[in-house]
Amino acid sequence: MFGTTAAIVFAPLFFPSSDPVASTVAAFLSFSAAFIARPIGAIIFGHVGDKYAGEAHSSPP
Repeated sequence: MFGTTAAIVFAPLFFPSSDPVASTVAAFLSFSAAFIARPIGAIIFGHVGDKYAGEAHSSPP
């Protein structure tokens, strides 16, 4: 569903160009960059959250 939306809606809206193929490719590249960056960010920020977030709450009063 999101790939179809990237091709139909995002390509002409965010990447206006005289060449529709170039705007479609640019929309798919931005979609794939977000698709790859999301799990990498989850790994990094999940590790940071597990390491530092529990310190203030896990110690007894």
